[in-house]
Amino acid sequence: MDTWLLTIILVAAIVVVIAAIAALVNQHRRETVDLGERFGPEYDRVMGNADDRDERTDAPAELANR
Repeated sequence: MDTWLLTIILVAAIVVVIAAIAALVNQHRRETVDLGERFGPEYDRVMGNADDRDERTDAPAELANR
């Protein structure tokens, strides 16, 4: 009986972690789409000028600060 309880708790914890990760990814995607709609061609230009991963990560923050 203890094994079943532990299994249920473990599965529930995994489901919660997966749901949290999915929510964060969805939020990031929504923010990116919102910035793209808000800034239009300027968003494309800033993202296009970002050469490496760090710059691509900083570009949305730069636009959000504007």
